[in-house]
Order: sequence, then structure tokens, then C-alpha cells
Amino acid sequence: MASKGEFMQITQEMLTYRENEKKLKEAFGALADKEWTSFLDRIGEKPDAIIPVAFPQPDSDRVSILTLQDRYVLLDDFEYPTNQFFDLGREFVWVGSGTKGYYYVEIGSAGWLGAYEAFKRYRRLVNRSLPESGKWTLLGQISGVDMIIPQAEKVKTIAGRWGWIVQPVAIYVPGHVFAMRDSGHPEGGSFAGEEQMEAVKGPMYTVRAIPEDVTPERLVEIFSVAIKEKNYPLYLDCILPDRRKTRNAESLARYHWDLHLERFAELYVHVTVDPAKVEVIRGYDEKGEWENYFLDEAQRATVGQITEALVEQATVLSRAWDERGRQYGSPKPHFLRRVDKGRWYIENYEQPF
Repeated sequence: MASKGEFMQITQEMLTYRENEKKLKEAFGALADKEWTSFLDRIGEKPDAIIPVAFPQPDSDRVSILTLQDRYVLLDDFEYPTNQFFDLGREFVWVGSGTKGYYYVEIGSAGWLGAYEAFKRYRRLVNRSLPESGKWTLLGQISGVDMIIPQAEKVKTIAGRWGWIVQPVAIYVPGHVFAMRDSGHPEGGSFAGEEQMEAVKGPMYTVRAIPEDVTPERLVEIFSVAIKEKNYPLYLDCILPDRRKTRNAESLARYHWDLHLERFAELYVHVTVDPAKVEVIRGYDEKGEWENYFLDEAQRATVGQITEALVEQATVLSRAWDERGRQYGSPKPHFLRRVDKGRWYIENYEQPF
């Protein structure tokens, strides 16, 4: 048995987070389908608001832009980033073909950024298994007509093609997500159910807050639970505040959140921790055995007044286990820090388990 490596018994409780993710997918998928249908019904109340069939697309030689401008078009074969390309500083995704005609979806626009960022938040907070790219349904509004070469390569091998320029409005993946732009939303867009997300997810959380007297070992455990249960605010609260101050730091935290989610989805399902090793890295520790041994009481009082703030570092080794109970990789070190006996925070939050 020893030759097979470290192992442990994986219980159903350890896998609950995966069952909860399935429930979230179903709940938000149902909301997406319902809101998508309702949205199409609302914009369809105006006559000719939606072009009934996307292909073959209207011939730009015979149809005026004034006839189509601001009308909606449904593109079921929108593929991102497969069909992405650039033209004179503009960024598009082409939909169609030489025989059917082209729609050029402008993805450098605020409409795309609002909808796609909402789509990514859905993946980050609800359903990590949905690919970040693929073939989706895109709803957009026609804003113009142009001749463009729909080819990503620097060396163009085909001639320019006339096509209708489309401004993105919404991304829809049946049974999963409906994400749309919203100029009034702080993030520029939202996905179906986002406003009620915490109300849906809240009852599934096993940890909701970090106690002030949390131990280093327990904080690393809470950190792993926050990732497994997709509790992003709790994840951030585990991280040293100095490491999430700036906009770039926040973006980096989201980037590593995505990586942590992927690992818990594919590589391991449970984490255990070893006892922490704590050391003073700056300042004076009045309980330190060396200071108490060499200094008398007056000297200790003086040192306490003239030294910097007490900074302690804890090192906690974590061990990750896959769903068969085997240890994944080697133990990983997590470095935690606290100042003046305050709360512990994780410093190297990007460290895998």
C-alpha cells in the first residue's frame, strides 16, 4: 500500500460542492431560457424589429442601410474566437460565408464587452465547466454596411466582402446563460439571475465569514472551501489586503480564482493541512524565548517601544486529494501573515493546493 503513495477515504460530504454546482447550473439555466424568451418577446412587439431569417443575408446592393439600421438579427453560428479577425484597427467576428453573405459582429464595442464580461462572471461564479469560447447564439443590431476581408491571417488570400456591421446586444447558450449588455449596470452588462445569485447560492455555503481569531491552518481550509463553493467575496477576504489594493491586483486575483476553480474541477476535490510553523519576521515578540532569556524586564519594555510593528509569518503545508483518494502532487507551502496579533491573511494566494 505504501508503494502506491499517500491516500485517504473520500466521503460524499467532500464532494457536495460538485452536487451544488449541478443545482446551480440547472437553476440559472432555467432562468436564462426564461429571460431569453421574454426578452425576444418584448423586442418582437415592435413590427419588423427582428430580421426573421439571418441567412441568406440582405443584398447590400439592393437593400438600403436605412431599411435595416437598428433592426435586430439572431446569429446562431457565432463562433468566438475561431472567427475573430482585425480590420484597420477594428475587431470583428464574421458569421456567414461567401455564398450566404456575411455579418461582421464588432467585438471592440461596449456592447460586446458588457455582454461578454457578464458571460465570464457567470462562468466564474456559477458554471466553470462552460467553455470560455465556442459556438453561441448572438443577438445584435445592424449599424452599417462595409467591405471587409474576413480573414485573421496577416497575408490576405481572399478579396473583400460586403457585409452588415452588427453591434452585439446579448449572448445566449441554451440551458446555461443569457448575458446581455446594460449601459446602466456598473459592469456594463449582466447575466440572467445575477441580481439574485447570492440568495440562490447562500444556503449552499458552509462557511460565510472568517473569525478574527482564525488559526493559520483553519484559514487555509476556509480558502479551499471558498473556492470549492464559488464564494468569491470569502476568497478575497482570505487574501492579504496589500495584495488586492489596485485594479491590476484585483484582475490578478480573478485570474488565479479561475485557475483554482479549474483545479478543483479537474485535479483534486479535497484539501488537508499540516500544523503551521510560525515565526517573527519583524518587530519584537514579548513572548519570544530568546528575548525573554537575554533581556531583563526594563530592556524588554524599551525594546517594545522602539521596534517596528510585530509581523509574524506562518507556513502551512497543504495536501490535495483527488476523488479516488490519492494524493495529488506534493505538499504545497502557503505563507500567511499577520500584524500586531491581528487576523491572519494568506500572502501567496496563487499557490495551488
